[in-house]
Amino acid sequence: MDASLLSTRPNMPPITRSDKFKLTVVVLYHWMVMCLFTLEGRVVNAKPDFSYEPQPYLSIKEGSSVSMACLLNKEAADSFKVVWTKDSYYIENQNRFSVSKVNDRQYTLQIDPVKREDEGIYKCVGNKENGTLYDTIFTSGCQLLVIKIPGPQYPEVCLSQTRYNIGQNIIAYCISERVDTPSNLTWVNSPDVGIIEPIENSSYVGVKIRFKAVEKVNQTTILCKMTVDGVAVPRFKRSMPIVVNPILQKVVTSFESASISAVVLTNSLYSRVPVIEDTIPSNADGIEYMSLIKMFTCLLVFSIL
Repeated sequence: MDASLLSTRPNMPPITRSDKFKLTVVVLYHWMVMCLFTLEGRVVNAKPDFSYEPQPYLSIKEGSSVSMACLLNKEAADSFKVVWTKDSYYIENQNRFSVSKVNDRQYTLQIDPVKREDEGIYKCVGNKENGTLYDTIFTSGCQLLVIKIPGPQYPEVCLSQTRYNIGQNIIAYCISERVDTPSNLTWVNSPDVGIIEPIENSSYVGVKIRFKAVEKVNQTTILCKMTVDGVAVPRFKRSMPIVVNPILQKVVTSFESASISAVVLTNSLYSRVPVIEDTIPSNADGIEYMSLIKMFTCLLVFSIL
């Protein structure tokens, strides 16, 4: 070897007795920690005891089903009893949760249907009695994420009021709750002249339609359709019947008001007739004269109206 290369090599300091002592202390410390965990009967790293673990992440639509599984290795299968936990709480067979032992090594958890409150971290946990203590093994957590869809009560359809007069604006609303999966809301049989506008806030999304009240829309309904990504069957909701007051009702009402006014005015005028009659002689000519006055009074009343 070239001597020049040897001359450029840095000089390594010799290992002293103090360095050897420090190294010995570090090794003894780690050995003592391992002994303490063994005496307590607790296994920190569970992966060597499970041949198969649930997936780290699962994303499931609300209303569908999900299944998780774990598999013990052969050495642990004879001594450990496995349970499932959600956020460190034990899960039992109840309602929508089904906990099963497929064989001596395989365990499954099924949730059907999945709801929003099922989001959380799921684990397989194995326990083994060791005298007065328990050995515990566990899988890594499976983070379950629930993709929320609108509840079964949606869409909701409502009208701005219960009755309309001819020419008034009819406003109908179709709304759905705001969730992870967007809703597509459309009017199926809305009037062609209607003005459609989107509406939304922090809790709801929807569409509204505005059109004029005419006789042909009386007692009709309008239909709203909601589709959600991934939901095969769309949902429909129909409005209450639209009630439009007929135009003849307004005319009849006006005529009745005019008739009442005419009767009141006529009675008022007739109340003055006896004063005139006192000055008229009681003969046939006087009677005819009074008839003419009454006719003239009636014509005057109707001309005023």
